[in-house]
Amino acid sequence: AVVWPRARELAQKAIELDPDNGEARLVQAMVLAYADQNEAEAERVVRQVLVSDPGSVNLQILGGQLLSRFGKFSEAEELLKGAIAADPSFVMTRQILAHHYYMSRQYDLAKREAWRIIRMNPRSGTGYGLLVPPNWMSGDWRTAAWIADRAEAAGLNQPMVAMGLAYTYGRVGRVEEARRIIAAMNEQAKMLYVSPYQRAVAHM
Repeated sequence: AVVWPRARELAQKAIELDPDNGEARLVQAMVLAYADQNEAEAERVVRQVLVSDPGSVNLQILGGQLLSRFGKFSEAEELLKGAIAADPSFVMTRQILAHHYYMSRQYDLAKREAWRIIRMNPRSGTGYGLLVPPNWMSGDWRTAAWIADRAEAAGLNQPMVAMGLAYTYGRVGRVEEARRIIAAMNEQAKMLYVSPYQRAVAHM
């Protein structure tokens, strides 16, 4: 209710100041996709922007994230790999790529990318958090719980990570720990956005 209207307003202002501002137009596409649930129009904007400036790393990252959401997995992967080739040290791109691999059901590649993030930053709670869901899919709950412990030790810095930990602890019977993570998510919600989806998965 607060963030998306403000993002829409500022993106429009940026475009008025610079009609060729691709990043602002991709922010508009994000608003269309996430707030308006108008993925067809959002995808049209993404493709138009990428044609106008295919070499921009920031546009590759944002465009890859959006195309992955739309299920255009091969195109998304190509963009994200291009962004990583241009700047291998930018961890955020690797996080998006790891999530992309999970969403496209390439679970071994999701694990590989998460481990790369951890090697870049051994204290990355997000890196460990991204390792947890692929292990769900293989039914390896023991490994998922082991990784969840390390994710928690590294820090519950994102609601998406906390969600995965709570769900994992619940599945292996560590219910009180799951409830403790949910309590931490409730504290996070006082300072940043925690989606109903993330809360629902945590409670499951």
